[in-house]
Amino acid sequence: QKFNITVALITGFPEEERDDLEDTMQFLVRAARNDGADPQMNMLAPLAATPVYEKYKDQLVLDPIVSRVSHLGLEIRSADRELIAAHPRLFPDFYALPTRMPRTYVESARLFFLYGTNHPRWVFAALQRVAGKLLDIHDAWAAWRNDATLDSRYFGAAAFVDDMMCFVSERYGDSLRAARLDTILPFERASFNARFRLYEGTANGRKILPVPLADNVEA
Repeated sequence: QKFNITVALITGFPEEERDDLEDTMQFLVRAARNDGADPQMNMLAPLAATPVYEKYKDQLVLDPIVSRVSHLGLEIRSADRELIAAHPRLFPDFYALPTRMPRTYVESARLFFLYGTNHPRWVFAALQRVAGKLLDIHDAWAAWRNDATLDSRYFGAAAFVDDMMCFVSERYGDSLRAARLDTILPFERASFNARFRLYEGTANGRKILPVPLADNVEA
């Protein structure tokens, strides 16, 4: 009998170092190899009366990178934001905790791996085998994309999948072929097209590179 499981993780801890974030992403990608897994990852929220709130209540940060428990992605009106800014003790879950790593970096990694373990899930599983450090993959992708915009709508759309296919083909195509994992790219592309009825195209002006099948796989 098949079991569906929710893999719920939290990042954005004040004491969190790069190695801690790497371990979290490694666990997320490993868990996503299970078909019944539903990966979830959120930023830590300073909920009222919790120990972490009491410890950092005088260091809270008000910016757009907050936990989804605050407003679930809804736009906050300017009048509401002014009220929140004036009364941090009343609205702590709209704030964020200070972090040792740049918060924009933590959020970028969170979105990258959270949406990537949904689609193209098996590409991320293959990269974990051939590339080692997952945050190094994120950093290489961020440099390749050269766009610091953090928007969950991009990561949840076809543009992110297209970009990932281009990036992985260019950067890790040889490694995937050497490990005989290169068939994962066309598989994920076909799966994505079938799911969303999309067609292969371009991403940021770059043609998606064809990835040859492994020698022992029939076309």
